[in-house]
Amino acid sequence: MAEIEEKLEEEVKAELEPKAEEPKEQKPEKKRTLQWVKGDKIGNVETVAKDDGQWLTFDGGGRISKALLGEYMMDVAEGTLSADELQLNAAVHEKPGAAKQSIKPEQAHKQKSPVAALLEKSSQQAEMIVNVAVTIKTPTPALMAVLRDSFGEEADAEVEEFMMAQVDSQSLSEAAREEMKRLIQGLQ
Repeated sequence: MAEIEEKLEEEVKAELEPKAEEPKEQKPEKKRTLQWVKGDKIGNVETVAKDDGQWLTFDGGGRISKALLGEYMMDVAEGTLSADELQLNAAVHEKPGAAKQSIKPEQAHKQKSPVAALLEKSSQQAEMIVNVAVTIKTPTPALMAVLRDSFGEEADAEVEEFMMAQVDSQSLSEAAREEMKRLIQGLQ
């Protein structure tokens, strides 16, 4: 009886021990490729050489923080963007002030009221500086440190573009109107 138990025990142990698998024919692992969709490298396609959990390092030597990956890059498996699509994306981040125009009083008041007519003809006008405050989202100091560490001076320019993209004519107009109301109340 003891022999049978020992034999069963050996068979169970043999079953439970991990079996050495025969080496399978290994296919070369396909490397992940990403395309820049934002920034100075827009349109460039990069191949990931190393993923250390926090950073992706590319075959070309560059790297990107994985926290910023979704904003600046797109997986090529999802499809690359055409040059036209990338230009449209870049146009969103153009620096403001390219086409500044001075506003004349005639343009501000299309339908002239008696008050508007008097304001236009009056020589009793003073110039004032109007400070306008607009609320925008900015990166935290920790994120800014990561951006500067990863991209150097390019990070500052990209952050400026990100912040300026949030300032639209409507938010500026609303902020300016509130400041004008405050100034008008002070003219008494």
